[in-house]
Amino acid sequence: MVTVSIAPRFVQHSERKIVGIGRIGEPVNPGAAWPVLFKRIDEVVDRVNHKQTIGIMKRDVLGYMAGVETEPSSEIPEGMHSFTIPAGQYAAAVHRGPISRINETFVELMSWLGANQYEQFDIVCFEVYDERYKGEDCESEFDMFVQIKPASVQGTIEIDLVEVQPFKALAVRTGLIPDKSGTRVAWNKLTSQIPLEDSRLSDGPLAYVFIPQSQWSKEVETLWVGLAVREFGNVPDGIETLEVSGGLCVSARVLGNEDHMWKVYDAIFAWLEQSPDYEIDTREGVLGMETVPLEPSNALTIPYSEINTFDFTMLYPIRKKEE
Repeated sequence: MVTVSIAPRFVQHSERKIVGIGRIGEPVNPGAAWPVLFKRIDEVVDRVNHKQTIGIMKRDVLGYMAGVETEPSSEIPEGMHSFTIPAGQYAAAVHRGPISRINETFVELMSWLGANQYEQFDIVCFEVYDERYKGEDCESEFDMFVQIKPASVQGTIEIDLVEVQPFKALAVRTGLIPDKSGTRVAWNKLTSQIPLEDSRLSDGPLAYVFIPQSQWSKEVETLWVGLAVREFGNVPDGIETLEVSGGLCVSARVLGNEDHMWKVYDAIFAWLEQSPDYEIDTREGVLGMETVPLEPSNALTIPYSEINTFDFTMLYPIRKKEE
């Protein structure tokens, strides 16, 4: 049996120097490279982690390297080569099962990334083997990493009109502060009292940031971080109840870096300014919504400055313009 941890984790890697047997750019048999590496592994000095070995392949390029991570200044023994794994964002999955079935995990990981609009580039895969690796044993495990970036589709911003049904939410009020930590503090407070296993939580989109739309014409000061629920039930101290009216909303997906996110904000408000039929509903009590996906990572658990890929959907209630 072979299994893969999907959805993958997204991790940020710094640059890593690998020294070993084999070479990217030349035909290499991985099965032949590993025994040579293990025979000569003590020749490699300044190793970073003596419990790990690393296998590398590169997209659309012949070759394979079996190696170990070293310090940047480490010398390369005669007959060995080095390769630098570039810094960047990687999707990480765990291969569980025999090494001979690694391609099944790789295919599943690639399918998930493609379905979620991520492109793979440069390093197709590097594998990290440690004490969990047991060859053909069904209990064997090792980590796989694929360098990614949001797909080029992020250059196209699509504005849609969608109908959102009214719903209830339990929420924590916060302010909009420069480092964006207010929403993270609010999320921690909310989920400490309303855990994600709470039976009141709704199916479907679950976590939101709510913005009073009456603030769009001035500076946004108040936000709520909330969880959609079927019923309010017993409401803990410090938690507020929201009746979200929903209705017809202008919507756009954000999937990209911070620059892309601000372009989507600009695009959605430019659409509103140019629309002959609709305007944003700024009546008191009307709440704009931004979804917070919990997988593969929850942005409200990551400091804003460390987010590389913003992934959420804007949903802002609109109304017909008066004649």
